[in-house]
Amino acid sequence: MTPPTPKPTLGSLTLNAVAREGGQTVTVTPAKDSANMLRYKITAADAKPTVNYDDACISADGWQDFPSNGQVSGTSGQVITVVEMTTQGAKARKKGEAVLPAPSPIRVTGITLGPNNPAVTVNGTVQLTATVAPDNAANKGIDWSSADATKATVNSSGLVTGVAAGTVAIKAAAKDGSGVNTSINVTVNAA
Repeated sequence: MTPPTPKPTLGSLTLNAVAREGGQTVTVTPAKDSANMLRYKITAADAKPTVNYDDACISADGWQDFPSNGQVSGTSGQVITVVEMTTQGAKARKKGEAVLPAPSPIRVTGITLGPNNPAVTVNGTVQLTATVAPDNAANKGIDWSSADATKATVNSSGLVTGVAAGTVAIKAAAKDGSGVNTSINVTVNAA
């Protein structure tokens, strides 16, 4: 009697997961065989999938095609499992796992100021507004400043007080360290 042929064992992939804004970027080594594809699944650490050689990793079971840029979105402490599989039948050949780091906070990319053409009288006030993009920026705080406090001042909430007739630039800078800022000219009219 001939002994049964042992089933091949699953090969190994090395994953490196680094934080990026809003998610993570995962690199996989070695590069996949050109005849194969990569799929992935993100789970809680205690719910990692068991994958054996020739197992099918299909979409119906929550497996997704691995993005060519390696960008995924998970939360800190979740585990990403990446499987290299055949394109015919989605049969597993190699597997790797990595714990995902916390995503980097999403930074401000733009600030829009209003109202259009703001004007104020000496000793009067006008409220400026700042709309931050993107909507899901982690820190939407604004630092306000006046280019010439002898013409107008601005408080921490964007309220401008006219001091002397003229035009002054009021600057709004994102507090998140992104370096994004913009200015609007405020006309101060004599009372």
